[in-house]
Amino acid sequence: MRSTFKLLFLSAITPLRLTEKGNVWLALCVASISSSDTSGNIEMSKYNSNKYWNYNRKAQKWQEILRPELKDVEKEVLRLSAKGYTMHNIADQINRSFDTVKVYRKDLFEKLGVDNISEAICYAMNHRLI
Repeated sequence: MRSTFKLLFLSAITPLRLTEKGNVWLALCVASISSSDTSGNIEMSKYNSNKYWNYNRKAQKWQEILRPELKDVEKEVLRLSAKGYTMHNIADQINRSFDTVKVYRKDLFEKLGVDNISEAICYAMNHRLI
């Protein structure tokens, strides 16, 4: 059986210079693996900001979006997951039960709008949450 997968990239734009009207004049573009399961995602972010802007291709407008607020323990679950720890290892590391770690991950998936831990890690890294 042959497996197929699609690899999507996120284009993140960081404005370096703006015009007098506030339009982007010069920007740095970074491509990274996307946490989205669809193509055509373009984001612009400002360093150390709790906001980012997503380009809506249909409306041809930038939409301002607030980054999700994560609890410290949720960030730790993401960090440890990114290091390759299993849920049992994470539970031992943060002194919580396995079932509690499952709840943290479920909450993370909901907050970040993703379906699995790989997408959650990717989202968190792309949006500077961890």
